[in-house]
Amino acid sequence: MPRTDSGYRGGLAFALGFLWMTAAGDGRAASLQDCAAIAADPTRLACYDALAGRPHVAARGAAAVPASPSPSSVPAEAPAPRRHRVEVTGGYGIGSHSGEIDLAEAEGISRGVLGGRGFEAGIGYWRERVWGSQLSLGVEYVYTRDTSSYKAVASGGIGNLTNPVHGKAEAVLNAHTLFLNVGYMPPPDEGFAPFAAAGLGLGVGTVDIDAQARVQNLPGTLEIFSEQYLAASPALRLRTGITGDIGQMYYWTLYGALTYYPGLSLELGHDFVQAGTGVGLGLRF
Repeated sequence: MPRTDSGYRGGLAFALGFLWMTAAGDGRAASLQDCAAIAADPTRLACYDALAGRPHVAARGAAAVPASPSPSSVPAEAPAPRRHRVEVTGGYGIGSHSGEIDLAEAEGISRGVLGGRGFEAGIGYWRERVWGSQLSLGVEYVYTRDTSSYKAVASGGIGNLTNPVHGKAEAVLNAHTLFLNVGYMPPPDEGFAPFAAAGLGLGVGTVDIDAQARVQNLPGTLEIFSEQYLAASPALRLRTGITGDIGQMYYWTLYGALTYYPGLSLELGHDFVQAGTGVGLGLRF
């Protein structure tokens, strides 16, 4: 029978369809074999799901394990606050002795203090945040040197001398004092902030006195005495000023201080007070 065009076309379509199904069947069989050859259960199940066109669920019936956060997503811990500081200080002061220098058998004597001058230097350790965030406790060593001058006039003379006598004395104090302090200093911040501290201590040292006299209407100068006295006294110190940061660890201070020694020398019966100003540099750690 002669082959018609329609028959030819139908046979060609059947043949192509048969070949496609065969190729598809062979590919599917090969994919199933590949999946079966996988040893790891989760990976083999994922292969079957992909072959069947289903979304894969990891560890069926079990809760999904959350992914670990990346290091960049974990917030960095805040640095621990620094609770210790060491500070060195230095300054200039104006001091004054209060007391008398005995001019034996002097009559009509009047006294006046010209004033003193000197410097101080210290080093201290502070423990911060002992109560709240602003109260500190510390221990401080302070060296003080002051030179004070006195004038005295004995208008009625001294002893057998009836002419007025003009006396002058110079007192040089060298004191070493250890203070226990309590201080208020705000936490470090940008700019600057006020601070205040008060301390009680004990000071020891020496007072060197050189006394001379000049008799009115007579030439020359008389050496009355030159002595060194031991000094020991309780001490009170007040300090206040401003402070500011230098970077993350260092800070500066600008302060005024008042230091008082009652009964500095038992032999002389002198009190001593010094008012001064100074600067400091500190380290927090």
